[in-house]
Amino acid sequence: MPASTPVPIRPFVVDFVREAGHTVTGPSWMHVAGPRTNVVIDEHEGTLTARRVDGEDVLGARLVTTEPQVMERFLVTEVVAGWRRAHGLRPLGDRSLRRPRSHEVVRHPDGTSAVRRRSDGALVAWRLSRADAARLAATCEHPVETVVAAAKERQGRPVWTGSTLAPLVRSLVLLVVLVGALAAIKLPRHVGSWEFVVGSSAGLLACVAGVTWFVVRTRRGRRRTGDTLDRARPGAATWRCLAAPGFAAAMAAAGVREKLPTRRQIEVTLVETPTGIEVWRNGRTEPLREVPWDRVGSVDCEPVSASPVCVLVVRDVDGGRVPVILLRDRTGAQRPATAQATEEYAAHLRDLYLTPR
Repeated sequence: MPASTPVPIRPFVVDFVREAGHTVTGPSWMHVAGPRTNVVIDEHEGTLTARRVDGEDVLGARLVTTEPQVMERFLVTEVVAGWRRAHGLRPLGDRSLRRPRSHEVVRHPDGTSAVRRRSDGALVAWRLSRADAARLAATCEHPVETVVAAAKERQGRPVWTGSTLAPLVRSLVLLVVLVGALAAIKLPRHVGSWEFVVGSSAGLLACVAGVTWFVVRTRRGRRRTGDTLDRARPGAATWRCLAAPGFAAAMAAAGVREKLPTRRQIEVTLVETPTGIEVWRNGRTEPLREVPWDRVGSVDCEPVSASPVCVLVVRDVDGGRVPVILLRDRTGAQRPATAQATEEYAAHLRDLYLTPR
């Protein structure tokens, strides 16, 4: 390893990792191995790097930082599930982490994530997956000692227990207020009509429930897809898209067995891998289709009539198509990207992966 000085991880953090059923070895570099994680940590000229280990091979970086306490927080969150299982405590899910206020997660163009301090805009860690970055940002709100103590506390306070019930309670309060306001309305022809009040309230409740169900279902699908890609394709560049007209027919022609809707747009994600480009549908654990780079014939943009956006079309050498509409932000926005952004992304794919044929 390039490091020549001991990795500055304090003894109480090492003890916590070992209590979680992991081994910690190495003086000038640290190898943490166990059921939850397998990483090698080294320091070189003040920079700490945690790299994934697979068998005897040291693979890509999972975290780079210049702050030892950031690396300590990373180790604690990596093994906290093992520690709690070993001590008979319920697991602490990522959804129960309290939302960070002093730090935020930022996405880089290469698909990796970083944690940035809001006060000065400085990056405290980078080369992270999205899930790792979210966990690290939440723990950066507290000293390492507090994070370890929270990991051992039954409810995970104060780092965890960001209640998932709170949004539901707020929605119910808002619903009660709306129903109360509706009940107070005195329309001349419906004065004293309890049928009107009950019917209107029931209709309002059904509308709110339907919208809530749709939003929760969509967000869960996106989160599940993001977590799946972080595990299956760590560090891969991704771009969220909408299925363009003809997408379902193109997938069926390529041999995709899943029946896709033809009258509505579904969300998919393009994933760049070293071997090819993949199309993932939200909420799925396997790609819909993969086109190896040596089978990609062209990457083009096709204009949409009476619209400022255009369709990105990946064609294979057999004539198959993957037509998608890029969204304005790689991971967040729902609005389609501009034609210029789509053309720039198509040029990026051509320049990086395609060779003249």
